[in-house]
Amino acid sequence: MGLFDYFSCKNQPNNNDAGTLYQKAKDLAGCLYNFPYQSPSIVPYSVKQDEVLMGIIIETHKTTIGPDGKTQQTTIDAAERIRLQSEFKTRIFALLEKCLAADPEYGPAFLLYPKVAEYNTRAADRERLISLGERFLPLVEGTIKGTKPYNLIKSDIDGMFGNCFEKVERHLADFHYDLALLYLKTGADDQAYIQYKKACKLCGKVYGRGDSKIKLK
Repeated sequence: MGLFDYFSCKNQPNNNDAGTLYQKAKDLAGCLYNFPYQSPSIVPYSVKQDEVLMGIIIETHKTTIGPDGKTQQTTIDAAERIRLQSEFKTRIFALLEKCLAADPEYGPAFLLYPKVAEYNTRAADRERLISLGERFLPLVEGTIKGTKPYNLIKSDIDGMFGNCFEKVERHLADFHYDLALLYLKTGADDQAYIQYKKACKLCGKVYGRGDSKIKLK
């Protein structure tokens, strides 16, 4: 262990409060979204502590480097890629469950959960994803100005992007829209319409102009 690693270890929190658990889950999610292209050298410290996952990150990253040293299309086949991504998801889900158990009103956690679940999944997973969305729907609908979940999400996204992207309502609207698309793909058109209208109400600038996939009534 180098001197930098030593001091990094000394400065890392080791508690299990909701905020720490959520940050660890978000670190893992970042690695999942960039998998397998993220360089092992810039993996967050909390992820580096997981030897099994780091082994996967290191080995799969090698498949993205061509003979000339430049980045290329990964050589991992689709089935193996999904299997390895499940290693990330299993860990993220466990952290988010602990996060919500520590603080049921921890807003960012219940928005990240379905985002991670639907990342690069198969059509066979749609029913499970719908169940997951329906589980968090009451929490999302209860996230209004003045509530703890609203303030937590606002704090989490503050200054990240610009325009409507940095609004809590946009993130909540995305949740409803993603659920609407899942309903649509399973033939539940009426349910899709209900969720789409909720997205429109929360963020009209993005969703209020109509959607060719979802017919407005």
